[in-house]
Amino acid sequence: MHYDMFRHMQWADAEIWRAVYAIESNVDERLRGLLHHLHRVQRGFLSVWRGEAPDLREHTSFATLDELRDWGRHYYSGAEAFIQSLDADALQRPVEMPWSPPESTAPTLAETLIQIPMHSAYHRGQVNARVRELGGEPPLVDYIFWIWRGKPPAQW
Repeated sequence: MHYDMFRHMQWADAEIWRAVYAIESNVDERLRGLLHHLHRVQRGFLSVWRGEAPDLREHTSFATLDELRDWGRHYYSGAEAFIQSLDADALQRPVEMPWSPPESTAPTLAETLIQIPMHSAYHRGQVNARVRELGGEPPLVDYIFWIWRGKPPAQW
């Protein structure tokens, strides 16, 4: 289940990036900020899962859209390897996140594996709305649509 959610997330991210490139000349700071946030959170969680310091680069550190897209795209090889290495016991371990509110309950790894695709879907909706506002055509990236299409791989 988790693996399919991440395969869908990668496909959906690639689809929104294709829509962004279709309006490349109109991309503004708001859209860049939304894309950066989407990928920054994905990478932040992966770093925490692996016990590493989070990679929280600022969006201004990316000189081009290509750099930002590639930073987001390269997340998926690490996420795939991590998810495939998990067993049932690992999924139940608590995950302490540096940005958690004080005195909060630590989620399990399984719960954080659900959070990332859900969080990403929320922000893809914002990206799609902004793409439409800038004159583009936002792609349909619903999970069920991906299934209906035969679960195609991401095409970056």
